[in-house]
Amino acid sequence: MQKIRLALVEDHTILRQTLARTLQLEFDLEVVGHWAKGEDCLEYIKENPVDVIVMDYKLPGMNGVETTAEVKKISPQTQVVVLSMFSDEEEVFGAIQAGALGYLPKEVTTEELVEGIRQVHRGYAVLDPRIARKVLGHFAKLKTADDREKHLTLDEKKMLRFIGKGLSYEEIAEKMKTHTGMIKNRFKEIFRKLKVRDKAQAIYVAIKRGYIDPD
Repeated sequence: MQKIRLALVEDHTILRQTLARTLQLEFDLEVVGHWAKGEDCLEYIKENPVDVIVMDYKLPGMNGVETTAEVKKISPQTQVVVLSMFSDEEEVFGAIQAGALGYLPKEVTTEELVEGIRQVHRGYAVLDPRIARKVLGHFAKLKTADDREKHLTLDEKKMLRFIGKGLSYEEIAEKMKTHTGMIKNRFKEIFRKLKVRDKAQAIYVAIKRGYIDPD
């Protein structure tokens, strides 16, 4: 059976060496290298295949997220598990956006880490349950925001096209056979849905989203 080629990036020397010795004992893991800095890991993978990298989040020089992004550029098939004492949304989503397939707290057991390594090697995402809840909550917020935008009515989209053509509130009111005050109130609701402050921003967002055809 071919072993999983594993590398470690951890700036704490004793922890890194201990982890390397412990993981090397697993029947299906081969620790091919371990370093204190992300830059040293990047130099290694330019010439040597690595299946999985266990990456500390906080590193001297390039941090774990920056190193992960570079790993995925150099070796897209290499999977990364980020280990961190932090579980703030910014850190978690930064690691995921950089290409990490796993994000685990440093207090995980050896058994949990080993299983996480095996899972990401198979192509599965691995997240600590507490972190998974943050991820789900984040995407729920995104979905809610998307849903609000999808709730733009046909009239509201028509109004966006009118302002895209340079019409004033009064001219739009005349075309839609209503009064100017009503149009102004409708635009306040459109601005809220699009999360913009004024007509200029609304036009920009509307063009990006395809509500208005750019000239």
